Amino acid sequence: MSHIIIGQPALPAYPFDQNEFNIPISIKFSDSKTLTITHKLARPTLADLLERESQSMTEMEEVAPNEDAFHTDAEGANAKLWDKVAKQVQGYKAAGVSKDDWADVTPELAAKIPSGHKNAAISGIYAARCVVERDSDDGFNLDGESYIIRQEIGTGDEPSYVVRHTLRQPTESERREYDKAAGKASQVFGSRKRKIRFRTNLKAEVALYDKLIERVDGATVRGQSWDSYTAESKEQLGGFIGIIDPIFKRQAVQALLSSLSASLSD
Repeated sequence: MSHIIIGQPALPAYPFDQNEFNIPISIKFSDSKTLTITHKLARPTLADLLERESQSMTEMEEVAPNEDAFHTDAEGANAKLWDKVAKQVQGYKAAGVSKDDWADVTPELAAKIPSGHKNAAISGIYAARCVVERDSDDGFNLDGESYIIRQEIGTGDEPSYVVRHTLRQPTESERREYDKAAGKASQVFGSRKRKIRFRTNLKAEVALYDKLIERVDGATVRGQSWDSYTAESKEQLGGFIGIIDPIFKRQAVQALLSSLSASLSD
């Protein structure tokens, strides 16, 4: 089922197989002076993202009795990922390079670019917001049902693309299996104060998405929609699902699981 809102122009379909991005980032010098720099990046592979994940962690450290501090080292991992996927940049000034030039990213140039700029550019590839669309108020279905995850992609106030992922509700056994693999916590010994490190598991979120996905609207692979792949054969869908970016899969799964979690009513 496609989703069309009457009276609004249709947004273009998001190309899951797009392999190159021009990501603009803003450098604000003052309230009246902002510089826009553009980074041309290749889409990171799953192997690239798993390597980034192994380099990034959240650390909880006891700083005082009954008080913990959390530290996340995502910027450094994103900067290393940027070094692997960056192709060109525009807006920088350096020896032999003016701000209007598209400069090839060499190791020498990459070393000069601030890690904060690299972090912002990598984040721009995955800029998206996910919400669960639910109109029914018939109660929580214990027999399972399907949920539509609306993913708004883009860095502006209005999305550049809207993709809808239809996921079925996971079974309890699937949820328990995911919970076991979704993240790891380890205690750091040799420190005077209690210290625990947390790591996420992108593979677990990708595997759960691939189990739960029923259809995708608002996106294409090789110019073809989900229905075009279904028309060929069910086996063809593996080629569609396999191209969907792992981080987008993570975002959709996290939105679904968050909506299914329970809390005490006020």
